[in-house]
Amino acid sequence: MVRLCRRLLYCQASTSKALLPWPDKNIVLRAQVKNIEAHWKPKLQNLRKNTGPKKYILSMFPYPSGNLHIGHARVYTISDILARYFEMRGCQVIHPMGWDAFGLPAENAAIERKLDPKVWTYRNIETMREQLLQTGCRFDWDREIFTCDPAFYKWTQWIFVELFKKGLLRRQLTEVNFDPVDNTVLAAEQIDPDGRSWRSGALAEKRLLEQWLVQTTKYAKALLDGLDHLEHWEQVADIQRNWIGKCDVYAFHLPLIDNKGNQMIQTLDLRLSDPEQLTSCDFVVVKRSHSLAKTAPDAPSDTDVLLNVSLLNVFTGQHLPVVASDKGEFGEFLNARLASMHTCETDKALADQLRISPSSKKSLGRDQILSIAQEQGVGGYITSRKLLDWVVSRQRYWGTPIPIVHCGKCGVVPVPENSLPVVLPHVDSVGGSTLKSATEWYNTSCPSCGSPAHRETDTLDTFFDSSWYYLRYLDPHNQQQLISKSAAQNMPVDVYVGGIEHAAVHIFFARFISHFLYDLGVTTTKEPFEFLLPQGIIRGQTFRVPSTGEYVRKEQVESKSSDYFDKKTGTQLEMVYEKMSKSRYNGVDPMDVLRNDGIDLMRLQLVENAAPKSARNWGDDDTRGLEKWFARIFYIVNVYIEKRQALGGNFKPASDAFEASFNESFNYFVRMVSGMLEIFHLHNTAVSRLQGLTNAMRKCADDDAMGRSKEYERCLHGLIIMLSPFAPHIAAELWAALRQAPAIQPNLWKKDQDVWMQDWPSIDPHASIDFAVLVNEVSIGRHRMPRQAVEQLTIESAMKIAESEAQGPADWLKRFRATGGHIKSSSLRHRPQFEAVLNLTVDMAEDDIQELVKKRSKKPAKKSV
Repeated sequence: MVRLCRRLLYCQASTSKALLPWPDKNIVLRAQVKNIEAHWKPKLQNLRKNTGPKKYILSMFPYPSGNLHIGHARVYTISDILARYFEMRGCQVIHPMGWDAFGLPAENAAIERKLDPKVWTYRNIETMREQLLQTGCRFDWDREIFTCDPAFYKWTQWIFVELFKKGLLRRQLTEVNFDPVDNTVLAAEQIDPDGRSWRSGALAEKRLLEQWLVQTTKYAKALLDGLDHLEHWEQVADIQRNWIGKCDVYAFHLPLIDNKGNQMIQTLDLRLSDPEQLTSCDFVVVKRSHSLAKTAPDAPSDTDVLLNVSLLNVFTGQHLPVVASDKGEFGEFLNARLASMHTCETDKALADQLRISPSSKKSLGRDQILSIAQEQGVGGYITSRKLLDWVVSRQRYWGTPIPIVHCGKCGVVPVPENSLPVVLPHVDSVGGSTLKSATEWYNTSCPSCGSPAHRETDTLDTFFDSSWYYLRYLDPHNQQQLISKSAAQNMPVDVYVGGIEHAAVHIFFARFISHFLYDLGVTTTKEPFEFLLPQGIIRGQTFRVPSTGEYVRKEQVESKSSDYFDKKTGTQLEMVYEKMSKSRYNGVDPMDVLRNDGIDLMRLQLVENAAPKSARNWGDDDTRGLEKWFARIFYIVNVYIEKRQALGGNFKPASDAFEASFNESFNYFVRMVSGMLEIFHLHNTAVSRLQGLTNAMRKCADDDAMGRSKEYERCLHGLIIMLSPFAPHIAAELWAALRQAPAIQPNLWKKDQDVWMQDWPSIDPHASIDFAVLVNEVSIGRHRMPRQAVEQLTIESAMKIAESEAQGPADWLKRFRATGGHIKSSSLRHRPQFEAVLNLTVDMAEDDIQELVKKRSKKPAKKSV
């Protein structure tokens, strides 16, 4: 494999000249945007060499399908804006890119085109990498990874082997969702609400197959409890809690014996709230829908059947009969239970009906049972009622080879670390599990005894690749370790950007692997992601015939006023915004948008009208408002240059009132733009605040004082600097234009350097920011104070102000203490330049907290953002 890597260079302290002849009030953005971008794009690819704290900004890596879609452009623009912002804040920014390159789509495409999947995949990567470069998004290409590269999947296999060593992997016959067209297992996330495969559209079937399962259920409690410590997860934490479920049962995986007395590969997954049942039960009941029930002779679905299998109760040594029946209480989400004919009339009736004899009993306590279970590797840990173990094997070729050897003498043997990676061999034709045809690869020797053996022919689920890729970005060239101790210090990811559809399955698996690697000592943080920024979809315009629902192509539509008509038939159409798809003719190619509007206007269209988490409606007229905004900025810049060049150093300063007005504007808008990006990640609101600052400045642009005002000048320079992450090319040109004018306060900026080398504006020490007081995360009031005083607060001084100077919190605390209440704990969180938050923990329900607030205010308390 030839690895193309575009290493980004670090910026040198230098300046570039403006492209256009400023001042010139005839400059129109639409006419010059392509020229501006061509002039500045090569310079803007460089990174700053900062020494501040690290910021790891990660967007979910794409599957290399061949072309970027507009959703890709949105997610990568969102992350790129954050990366540029934090870079201007002096942070050491990590903003990498890679490719989720294995998987069924590439294999199917290769079969259709009679190509090697590797050739198809890398060809698509080349195309999509070039498209990413065209979008102006700046990634550290030296960190680029490919999940299909043996240098990457060596460590995927290493994780698999470590899971095996720790007893967290097992091979067993299990019921899976199966795609009969693509002949492969499907994850829950790959089946639509109608039960159809995401890829082929075929109805998924339930089948019993031998599969490799990762025992994620053993970490369920830790993963559920961990959500309580993730304060920035909001909606995603709720999705995770729902996916995991309540952890109030103990898991046991007990051996099954067939009618010939042989132990089966399948085990029975029992979830028990009372493990002591294992010593007093007489038989086992599974629902008729259970996979074991399918081994029963043909019988009506409402018939109780004694199966030709038994359960080996390792705690008593008894072989327990297994009955398929829906009678009795199974408990929510459970499909198997233990039955006792001595304590349950239903079970006694079943036993009499099927002639089941009582079993021998044994007296064991809960601790003894759990200890025996853990020693024998049959469970004994608390887990969720609903969570299933992770089926990671796939009957496909194009995936990470499972590093297992099957030996007639030793059984299942993991491949030693010094023999990794097990490289995926070349085969003449692909489709299904074709690895057996690579006979030289398939036939091998046992790593343990040296006897003839054969390799595992299933490959790993692609979710396994993406469960740890965020670590490899931090140390992509390390051939000795998955990640070094020093590189691991850059975890966790500070902001993780991607589709909300991945908030359940992918995030769960990534958290599981992160917790596991933490337990191995590979990483120093359990949780991989500090802040999750889920991205909403982009919806396109669709035109439909109301009577039939038939979709009409856009080029076939004629617009009259606010109505739409079919050009051929004259039929009036309805226009709605829907999820983009080929069948609706409403897809948007980002390359077309780039050709029409340029990079910066596309970036702003992607973030301006909706919060990153919200769906975005894409229309044809989205640049009109943006072009008007830039026209106002261009006008202000032109007037400022003209006036400063005319005045030079000989002028009367602007009035105190004028200066005070723009000092307030500067501090307000800098605080808001910074807070919206750094704390709330509301790119659209940040753009709105930039437009607000522009409007405030445009109102006074024709005032003679603007050329004599220090604060107006500071607002203008601040505006262009804050514009830079959103529209880097236009901001670079505007900054170069400003440099032509003699500044009143040149020492406030690095006037000899380009805009991307400037420091992000800071608000003044005297500027007012918020001191907020929360009780159990419910706001009881805010108090405005000078920034300097807020940032010097300690818990003690903050508590003192909350009880005396801050009127709202002081009133609440007085009423609270009058009820006899006591504060259990307190913490103080500083958000520099934005606010400080004192959070108090008390023994009081949220409704009662709000009731005390209402006694002093008619406004109900709100949850803290």
